[in-house]
Amino acid sequence: INDRVIELWSQILREANNTRLVLNTLPFQDAETRTLFHDRFRANGIDPERVQLIYTSPQSKTWAHYNEIDIMLDPFPHNAGTTTIEALWMGVPVVSLMGRSSLGRFGASMLSPIGLSDWLAKTNEEYLRIAVVKSSDLVQLAETRAGLRHRIAGSALRDEINFVKNLETAYRDMWQQWCNTRTSDKL
Repeated sequence: INDRVIELWSQILREANNTRLVLNTLPFQDAETRTLFHDRFRANGIDPERVQLIYTSPQSKTWAHYNEIDIMLDPFPHNAGTTTIEALWMGVPVVSLMGRSSLGRFGASMLSPIGLSDWLAKTNEEYLRIAVVKSSDLVQLAETRAGLRHRIAGSALRDEINFVKNLETAYRDMWQQWCNTRTSDKL
């Protein structure tokens, strides 16, 4: 969670003033780390009361905690991984900023196949707008949340057979390209 992320999340909190942010990770077991992060948000004009820093364990408690979250804000330039999948499966939509690297496009690879491309941003400004607008429409947010697991279950994300076939084809193509390169090197 770099300074750019904290600045943008703080801007979201300022514009969506009835919201709070929950960050859940192992380092927040440490009081000094929590103080450091609260200070970083305070430097961006956010009262520490609006930023809850927790660590839930075992995993079943983390999954249960998703019931208290309305929207997940994906970090950047490297998106979340397992956390994004968990959030979506638990009914929490994700605002994601698409980066240049594959790690910066993980959110897009999860949101696009389930029809949530409108939750994807290409710029910081879009990310801010999406987060603020989506958090303000509680009826639409409830509808989106209620249908997320069904969307995932019916999407290409759960089509393991075709995924494996496509992966095998990609491996076969890469192997064939390598073999062709080796053969042409000997000519």
